[in-house]
Amino acid sequence: MATHTSNNAQKRLAVLIDADNAPAAIVEGLFEEIAKYGVASVKRIYGDWTGPHLGGWKKVLLDHSIQPIQQFAYTKGKNATDSSLIIDAMDLLYTRRFDGFCLVSSDSDFTRLASRLREEGLTVYGFGEEKTPKPFVAACDKFIYIELLREDVVATTNGESSTASLLPPMWPNQRLLSLPKSLKHRWASSPRSWTTLLTRMAGHI
Repeated sequence: MATHTSNNAQKRLAVLIDADNAPAAIVEGLFEEIAKYGVASVKRIYGDWTGPHLGGWKKVLLDHSIQPIQQFAYTKGKNATDSSLIIDAMDLLYTRRFDGFCLVSSDSDFTRLASRLREEGLTVYGFGEEKTPKPFVAACDKFIYIELLREDVVATTNGESSTASLLPPMWPNQRLLSLPKSLKHRWASSPRSWTTLLTRMAGHI
């Protein structure tokens, strides 16, 4: 009988990233997390690459084989990037080549897209900030808060609390003491999140 892990390894996933609503600092943790659910067969990121605001993403695209999709801002105040991502998602859906989608954004505009993909029997994994509107979170089969994935969560900071400084330097939960209370609660209530965080923290010990 095939194990759960081996089944996940065979799942083909399309990863679609809204560059305007996801920081480049998550890229390592993002693909480590996605690898738990399947193979990222398609990796695309959407934004206006003519501007300087996506400089962080430009530095990591080649290392992770992410295809940048150029989307000009035709009208000020209108997010053409969202429309481009949604259109591509539907095109990929109808190829019938994928078992699931990973939507990386904190934007509620993708709520209906997530629901539509699930209606077709695909699994939807959402990745976004803690501020992500609840309707989008609820529309996904699983939603991972990207604060758990950022490199700087486990990096040494100069602003650690005095309580944290009293702990032994090898204490694995030391960094958690300086995190927002709401995020501590999410980690405490999610065994998988604890596993993800502590595994990544171990690499810095």
